[in-house]
Amino acid sequence: MAAPSKLGRHLGFGQNIRLGTINIDFVYLLPLGPGPWKFLTGGGPTIVLLHSADDTHDTGTELTAGGSWLLGFAHDDRFFAEFRIGGGNVPSLKMGVGWALKLH
Repeated sequence: MAAPSKLGRHLGFGQNIRLGTINIDFVYLLPLGPGPWKFLTGGGPTIVLLHSADDTHDTGTELTAGGSWLLGFAHDDRFFAEFRIGGGNVPSLKMGVGWALKLH
């Protein structure tokens, strides 16, 4: 069972907040029987960029760090769904669904 690393970038916004995270994950893929689905789990360090502003006050951009743990499911055609739980100054819960891209 190998632990390939992956670099992730996530963006979020709402209620006068913009959030960007950069994380390096070590991911384990565990087969769920003979089919194409796999359980994924892993985690790693996270860097967070947070900018909040409203009509009267701009706090600027804050840089913090923490860690996160992820779990979810992945299909052989690169479709995935994951939950990410954060610690430190990382958002406590994030959910994601998408396709992993292979860049050559």
